Formats: sequence, structure tokens, C-alpha cells
Amino acid sequence: MPPTGISNDEAIILPSVMQVDLLAGTAARKAILEHLELCPFKILQIEQRVRLLENKFSLLIGYMIGTGIIGGTIGAWIVQAAIK
Repeated sequence: MPPTGISNDEAIILPSVMQVDLLAGTAARKAILEHLELCPFKILQIEQRVRLLENKFSLLIGYMIGTGIIGGTIGAWIVQAAIK
């Protein structure tokens, strides 16, 4: 009999660590699956948006390089014309 005077029939039985881990893991998986189903921002939409941002960023880098090359070429021509 436990020291508090409670009989074994009335004692609180705690679940094992493995049971708690299994229950928590199941609850987490269920929550994630429900979130994936109900989330307004679907995974595919996020991947498309990231791909779009990557394309826009690469275009911006390309424009910067292109204008740098064009500007450098024109600047070199002006300097060469001024030296002659």
C-alpha cells in the first residue's frame, strides 16, 4: 500500500515514457497533416513563389551585370575619344 493511505486500486498509474512518446508523436503527425490540408498557403504555391522570386532575382543580377558592361564599354569609348 502506498504511504499516503491510498489503496492500489485508487493509485494513479502514470503511462510509460514510450507510451507518452508514441502519443505525442501521433498527435504531432496528425496536427501537421491537418495543417497541410487546411493551410491556405499550400506547399506547391510556396514553391512556385520561391521559384518566381529566384527568377526575378536572377534577372535583376543579369540587368546589373549587363548595364555594368554597357556602361563600362561606353565609358571606355568616351575616354579613348577624349585622349585622341
